[in-house]
Order: sequence, then structure tokens, then C-alpha cells
Amino acid sequence: MQSARARALVLVTLLAPTSLGCASSYVPRPGPHVALVQDGGTISYVREGVKYDGGIFGGDIEEAVSGSQRAEEYAHEYKTGMTTGFIMTMVGALGAIGGAGWMGDAASQTPVSNSGMTSATIVLISGIVVELVGAGIAARAQTHLFDAVNSYNDDVDTGRVRAAPEVYGPPPVAPASPALPPPATP
Repeated sequence: MQSARARALVLVTLLAPTSLGCASSYVPRPGPHVALVQDGGTISYVREGVKYDGGIFGGDIEEAVSGSQRAEEYAHEYKTGMTTGFIMTMVGALGAIGGAGWMGDAASQTPVSNSGMTSATIVLISGIVVELVGAGIAARAQTHLFDAVNSYNDDVDTGRVRAAPEVYGPPPVAPASPALPPPATP
């Protein structure tokens, strides 16, 4: 028992520093392009000085790339894939855990229930398969995030997206009007 506690303490001590570096202090200069930044362990999007929250399911990616139909479609595919993949992974994990528990219960019965073991094995394997498929869907969806950002930025560069004008300094000053001659006296 003491050995398990010692191992757990060592594991927590070794893993604790890895949770400290989840944010970036870099802020891109304001401009029409969408930039990805690390913010509190998740990705955020910055465009024209406005930060859009990311999150595990994509957050505000659709707002960050609004104005480019192609980028909006990629953003939708990203959010849908991440949500579907997460749900499938959780359902699959529950199925695998349930199947394993059912298998243990069937194995502990005397005599061992062959039909119970077969059913439990099917549930266990199905859960694992659903979990892996869900993880694959989520991994494939990740590429659509980069497609959305890159597509939007390409559309900005080619003029297909009307971005706000870039402002990097004080507004331009209009030239002074020439002095008017004094009014004529009659």
C-alpha cells in the first residue's frame, strides 16, 4: 500500500510542471488575417485585434473566419467532427468499461456463463471499436481547423473577403487647405 502511494506522489510531482506552460504571451499585431494563439491550454483565434475563444469543440472559429464561405464550411466541418468524435469516444469508453465489467461478472459465476461471456466480449470489442472510430473522426476534424484559417487568409490575400482596413498607426492627416485670401471690400 505504501509503495502505491509513493508511486502516485512521484507521478503527480513529475506531471505537475507540464500543466504550467499552457498559455502564450504573444499577441499578433492587428490585421485582417486570422492567427492561432495558445490561450489557457486551448487555441484561440485573433483577427483585427479581436480574440475569439477556441475550446475543445472549436469555440468561435466560425465567427473568426466569417466572410469567407469556404472557410466557414471548413469551420463547420471542424466543429461537427470534434463534437461527433468526442461523443463517440465517450460512448465507446462506456461500452468498453461496461463490457469489461460484464465479462468479469460472467467469469465469476459458477458455472461460467458462455452466453454471458460471448455477449460481454461483443460489448467490450464494440466499445473499443466505437472509441477508436470516434478518436479517428476527431483527429481528422483537426485538419479542418487549419483549412478554415488558411482558406480565410487566402481569401483575404486575393480580395475575396473584404477585411477591415489595416490600421497600424495614427490615422493619416489631411493636408492643410491653402489660406483663403481676405474678403474683398466693396
